Amino acid sequence: MDILKTISEEIKLSPAFLEALSQKFKLEKHSKESILLREGDLCRKLYVIQKGCLRFYYINEEGKDITHWFSFEGDFMTELNSFYSQTPSDFYLETLEECQLLTLNLADIKVLAKDFPEFYMMESMLLRNAALELGEKIKDLQFRDAKTRYLNLIKKQEDILFRVSLGYIASYLGITQQSLSRIRRQR
Repeated sequence: MDILKTISEEIKLSPAFLEALSQKFKLEKHSKESILLREGDLCRKLYVIQKGCLRFYYINEEGKDITHWFSFEGDFMTELNSFYSQTPSDFYLETLEECQLLTLNLADIKVLAKDFPEFYMMESMLLRNAALELGEKIKDLQFRDAKTRYLNLIKKQEDILFRVSLGYIASYLGITQQSLSRIRRQR
């Protein structure tokens, strides 16, 4: 798993831990536009994307869906609040492409955490990286103009324009699709 190789470059993961982790992972294949989580459901899985793209979104008071996050190959994805507290989710999680996902449930995570101290280091690193990315998104939305937000997004994920609809990208950036089209023409 490429993601574990990347993690191993920062944290020393024992062969025993890597073996236990690989035994706990379950491979799931999902078709395009599969809903993995709905608002009101309990999030029961943590996903590692081997192939494909996921969209994390919510429905606002006006009934419009708002994209909160995209995840691609090598990313971990879950609805953190719902997963760890086992409370109903406020979000939806959807596949935008055919996906191959490795999954872990909370019980397996608890076993891994109990048996392998390096699990906490790995979890801490993943949560830190997620917090840093979320902080960047907040800075983008609060302090940067739409064009800069767009340029930052395509710099981070170059092929997003070929994999994700412009409507979803505009929603993620907090702008209309017409504004996104204007920005793309100016580039």
